[in-house]
Amino acid sequence: MQGAFSQRISRSVYLKATLFVWALLGFLGVGYATVGSRNPLPTLLFLLISTGISLWHLSLAAGRFRDLNIPGYRALWLLVPLANIYFMGLLLLSKGSQEPNPYGPPPLDSGSEFTAPLVTALLLLGLSLGLRYFNTVEKITRQVPTAYTMSEIGLQKRLKETPCHAQSAYNLAQAYLQSRHYQDVLDLEQKFQAQCPDKVVQLNWAAFDAAKRLDDFPRAEKIISDLIEAHPEDADYFAWRGMLYETRGDLAKAAKDFESVLRLKPKMQSIPLNLRDAYRQLNQPCQALKVQKRYSALYSDVAQDPGVQELTGKLEAECKAAGKSS
Repeated sequence: MQGAFSQRISRSVYLKATLFVWALLGFLGVGYATVGSRNPLPTLLFLLISTGISLWHLSLAAGRFRDLNIPGYRALWLLVPLANIYFMGLLLLSKGSQEPNPYGPPPLDSGSEFTAPLVTALLLLGLSLGLRYFNTVEKITRQVPTAYTMSEIGLQKRLKETPCHAQSAYNLAQAYLQSRHYQDVLDLEQKFQAQCPDKVVQLNWAAFDAAKRLDDFPRAEKIISDLIEAHPEDADYFAWRGMLYETRGDLAKAAKDFESVLRLKPKMQSIPLNLRDAYRQLNQPCQALKVQKRYSALYSDVAQDPGVQELTGKLEAECKAAGKSS
């Protein structure tokens, strides 16, 4: 194929290149929609890559204009809303001159070299859209409640007769969770805790689980924060909130909670890994290194693992480089 800044670009080349660009940008867009909101890095990468692809496509449009005996700078019209629809149609539908024009001889290339990249981009787009669709369907299905079971109906009746019976309330909350009545769990917990003198912490646990499943992060955060305020020495509650923040992408708050976990329960195995990874994503390699060394000191068998040693060396290098840059 002629280069991006060649004199003339044939209609077939431009058509395949345009389809390739659309499919590739679509694939990147689906990927960004999945992870972009959690971290600024995907946003920057998406903008840089999509801008580069768009500029390359614009250079091909200039060659296509020249094939129509029109100055290449007219490609800038593709950046103008509404006008770009007309000019895109012109480029895709109009046949180029079969004779030499002021911009050179007729292009001979058919765009066959775009076939493989085009097919690959379309397959990637189809795969990403398919995964996105099934994930959405699975998420909706997971949140749609089923009909009340006989067990739930019986527990509802019992709780109506004795509204502050803790065991019945807890059993009903668990039944609601199993049948995906997540909003009912939240309503049950709120009503019980408001009208009954004895608080049932297990209902708070069930409500926290239900709020997470509903992706109601503010409600989940309030529930677990209230538990931490009432039980400030319980490391598990800090771990739950830290993982909630981690899921939401609020890594600074997640790291703070994970530090609290290790202060209260230094030998909790999984949390040091969460804390280390949070510091790495926050671009704090020295903090990540401290956690890694502390973890290795607690578990000497793990410290001998080649993968752990390799990561420790990498963190040491990153920490040293960060010290030099600062």
